[in-house]
Amino acid sequence: MVTRRRFLVRSLSAAAAACAAGRTARLFAEDAALSIALPALPYADNALEPVISAKTISFHHGKHHKAYVDNVNKLVAGTDLAALTLEELVKAAAGKKETAALFNNAAQVYNHNLYWLGMKPGGGGKPSGKIAAAIEKDFGSFDKFVADFSEAARTQFGSGWRGS
Repeated sequence: MVTRRRFLVRSLSAAAAACAAGRTARLFAEDAALSIALPALPYADNALEPVISAKTISFHHGKHHKAYVDNVNKLVAGTDLAALTLEELVKAAAGKKETAALFNNAAQVYNHNLYWLGMKPGGGGKPSGKIAAAIEKDFGSFDKFVADFSEAARTQFGSGWRGS
């Protein structure tokens, strides 16, 4: 039986691995001499409709994600940390009480950068290859995986996700 934590970690790891196949470079490549920037979306605001509306994308990217970016830049302004890339900031701030706010904001920028890459217009459907085999092995079927994933998302405190 796959625990909820292990399940979510595996799911996120699989998504991260898929994203790392080529689209992450421009979202994570930052000039260390410049501030951390809000990356452009890899698709139009309305590209995920009707699943996610342009209004939702605009709010989540243009306000929510941007707020994390702005907070990181405020927190590192005038410090030696201002010269670090986003990934370096997350690593440098991790596990330290005095940099908890920086870690939380930088990690959320990183998470949101990955989040946008986990979706694409016309995406979805059943996976194939190794990920399909792993889902079949761990869950018995893709439909069972979807049901378990949806239940984990609905019951995860603070997730903000609401499924049908």
